[in-house]
Amino acid sequence: MGLDKRRAWIAAAVLIIVSFAAACGSSSGGGSSSGGGAAAGKAVSTSTCGPVQGKGQYTIVSDFPLQGSSKHQTDQMNQAIVQVLEENDWKAGDKTLQFQACDDSTAQLGSWDSATCSSNANAYAGTESVIGVLGTFNSGCAELEVPVLNQAPGGAVAMVSPANTWPGLTQKTKVPGEPDKYYPTGTRNYARVIPADNFQGPALALLAQDLGVKSVYIINDKQAYGAGVASYFETAAKQLGITVLGNDAYNTKTGTNYQALFQQIGAKHPDAIMVGGLVCENGGQLIKDKVSVLGSNTGKVKLLLPDGFTTQSTIDDAGADVAEGAFMSVGGVPVEQLTGPGASFVSDFQAKYSPDAVDPYTPYGAAAAEVLLKAIEASDGSRSSVTDNLLNQDLTGTVLGDFSIDENGDTNQGSMTINVAKAGKLATYKVITPPADLIVTL
Repeated sequence: MGLDKRRAWIAAAVLIIVSFAAACGSSSGGGSSSGGGAAAGKAVSTSTCGPVQGKGQYTIVSDFPLQGSSKHQTDQMNQAIVQVLEENDWKAGDKTLQFQACDDSTAQLGSWDSATCSSNANAYAGTESVIGVLGTFNSGCAELEVPVLNQAPGGAVAMVSPANTWPGLTQKTKVPGEPDKYYPTGTRNYARVIPADNFQGPALALLAQDLGVKSVYIINDKQAYGAGVASYFETAAKQLGITVLGNDAYNTKTGTNYQALFQQIGAKHPDAIMVGGLVCENGGQLIKDKVSVLGSNTGKVKLLLPDGFTTQSTIDDAGADVAEGAFMSVGGVPVEQLTGPGASFVSDFQAKYSPDAVDPYTPYGAAAAEVLLKAIEASDGSRSSVTDNLLNQDLTGTVLGDFSIDENGDTNQGSMTINVAKAGKLATYKVITPPADLIVTL
């Protein structure tokens, strides 16, 4: 259900590396519970991490792909994190903080890279001042990093993601060992502020029903996220009486032409195409070839895309005219519908950074920082104490309003926003909250 043999082998190899790194780290890190205080203010020394911002005893890092089509989203999320830290005077209670933005992508891939994710996680675990990670953006990268951080010297390092949607990171799935295999010490150190794909898939299926779709063809990228959201969509679509004509993997390699693929799909005459994947996986070309072969997204064959595509970069990569009418989902309520602290955050963000458009994930970057800062404030400054205070949080007055993080690390917010590409920009179409009978849990 989204994990191919190669990725499973990598994950197993990482666990072996982690065990070795943790053992080696105990000689220099002391294996104590002093966490951030043991090496005050030391920066993460790796070429993938940027310069230190702020000046504090404790280090927070972000871990996002900062190259490729996701850059529009991830740059804004880093800016949102800095804005939250500045608003809190670079403190969480009596703990002073500093921040480094780290890159888990490569220029060659233009997206997250498994080796980089693993080496980054080991660098964070081995830097004693690091007491929290904000990330990752991609669920597959989190699958590699969480176990490393879970076994860090001095206690598991807390991680809060603004964007991971694969359910298996926190919940049981059909993938053997999930989620326990990500927490080898038995301690949960991971949370997210975004609804998982078992909400997103049904929301897109309900959208298809709303659009009058009777039949759909699904293609997926074979990765945990893409294949996962495609599977949850398929289950919900069938439950709603929509005929699923196929659910097949597609080649994500840059330079691939998809015209032959869409010609084969077109022979089955679907009312819609659902894509489980990411815009950075040659997504612009995929959309171009869909329109070239099957016609405009405003025409007979609709295009349904998950949050891996929900960014201005999708429209820019495909071209405004080509992207027009494509539907894209993302967790939570639209940016323009945020109220109170959320509306103030957006206004301040626009004034400070003058973005072309505030990306849907930008407020989630801020909310992830708020969750982590609250856990740090409640802690004694050690890694283990921050992690102990990460889950079972009730948060009020945040950028996303009032919400909670449960004992698994999941948010209680389950609404999904459907955006549509319109006149070269993302526009809100509607907000969908899937009913309980469409939410798959094991």
